[in-house]
Amino acid sequence: MADLDRFPHDHLTLEELGSIRLPEGQRYTEALEMLFYIAKVHSDEVSISLNDPATADQINGFMERTGIRLTEELKSLYAFANGIYIHRAVDLYIYPLEQAEKLYCEGSYDWWIFDEFAELGTEGGCGDQVLMERSTGRLFIHDHEDPEMYIGTEDLKDIFENSIDMASDMLFIEDQRIKDYIKKMYDEWKAQLSPES
Repeated sequence: MADLDRFPHDHLTLEELGSIRLPEGQRYTEALEMLFYIAKVHSDEVSISLNDPATADQINGFMERTGIRLTEELKSLYAFANGIYIHRAVDLYIYPLEQAEKLYCEGSYDWWIFDEFAELGTEGGCGDQVLMERSTGRLFIHDHEDPEMYIGTEDLKDIFENSIDMASDMLFIEDQRIKDYIKKMYDEWKAQLSPES
């Protein structure tokens, strides 16, 4: 696998976590806000590192050079930070554009199907990959040990909510704001799985 570039090392301080301006009006905004809140109230267990925002030229250049068409929500996330790492109790890394491009050009695994997927990050600390299906823009988590195993998600909201779920499994959460969000999240998941929906 290609080496990681521009890995964001500096954790946001508690002050930065509380004052940073997150992307507005995106389907994932509330989930990302909750991850920042969890990092603020559980700073010993969750930390967040960000790269500087990507410029419009960087975003457009990436798409032109690779032929990978980023969704509007991915463009908004990269315009917020060109690489996000949420670590410890949560382990989610959205690669900077340079890293995604390097992986696309160099390849990561022999069986990789470049015409179908773009690798945009890793999840869970075990090498599971965050993939975008190029034809639809849908996001997936791919089990690195099983080339045929794709865990269905749809977008960044789903990816971030998976991380919230991971944090809730590992942390002793008594904060009512977090508990309310997790209940709402679980209720939405159950409604999606219901045969009547």
